[in-house]
Amino acid sequence: MRAWTPAASAWGDLGDLFTFTLAPPRSLVQGIEGVRVPAQALLGRRSFESFHIDLVTGVRVTGQAETAAPIVPLDIPGLVRPDYRIHPLADSIADKVCAIVERHQERPSTRFP
Repeated sequence: MRAWTPAASAWGDLGDLFTFTLAPPRSLVQGIEGVRVPAQALLGRRSFESFHIDLVTGVRVTGQAETAAPIVPLDIPGLVRPDYRIHPLADSIADKVCAIVERHQERPSTRFP
């Protein structure tokens, strides 16, 4: 069995016409164990969106991940529409609250109202 790598996942063909490029990972900040992988989604030869993927270790999830279908229904012949894996709501809210109230180099978060 081959080991999982972010690059191998990015290069898998889902039949949706997207391809992905990944930049070298960078360490996360504030003592969080893991890496941030910059990514770019291409639709054909054009850039569709740039984003990052945080891969963390040592995080405790309070419940089981669930599966959810895509919200927007698309009926396009041949388009593969996989379900999403979602984390428990309590974990998502806790992550957001922590991101709002934690300080960064003695400054409040830019998300703080």
